[in-house]
Amino acid sequence: MSEIIVYRLKDLKDQAHDQEFVRAINPNREIYTVRQDDVHINKREIIRIPSYRIGDEFVKTLGYHAVFAVDMEVLSGTAHILVQKDENLEAKIVQLIKLRVGNAYKIPRFYDYVIINPSMSNDILEIRRTVHGIGEVPSDTIRIKRGTVYYELINGSFAINTNYGIIPQLEIHE
Repeated sequence: MSEIIVYRLKDLKDQAHDQEFVRAINPNREIYTVRQDDVHINKREIIRIPSYRIGDEFVKTLGYHAVFAVDMEVLSGTAHILVQKDENLEAKIVQLIKLRVGNAYKIPRFYDYVIINPSMSNDILEIRRTVHGIGEVPSDTIRIKRGTVYYELINGSFAINTNYGIIPQLEIHE
């Protein structure tokens, strides 16, 4: 049996870079959906993220914390996964992983992450996420710091989230 969860702008508003834009747009606007399949040991999901911009930033998911490893596989579109290793509410490692259709990536245990649809056209990102064991929970660090260390902007640059005291170098992996 499957369940579909709809995430709206109001769910993401505190983690967005462009707060002025967020305040001006309908908070009930659908941002992305997650179809969860009922599996006993591992939770399998299909995340569907339409191309959309949240002000000056690409659309993304909420921030998650991988309690156990989380497998990702791109089914359609292009994915950017921003992962960060946090310690005491500060990031120690920050990486942007770029994936295309058929590419897979395993998010290591205890890393926080967001999934970004970097499309400038109308490409829909669909990604299969397999969560092992109890798997993942919302990220306290990303929630408290109001986003990841870096925001990926539609102009190709990255904005620094000044709520972090320590800003590690962004490592980009293609």
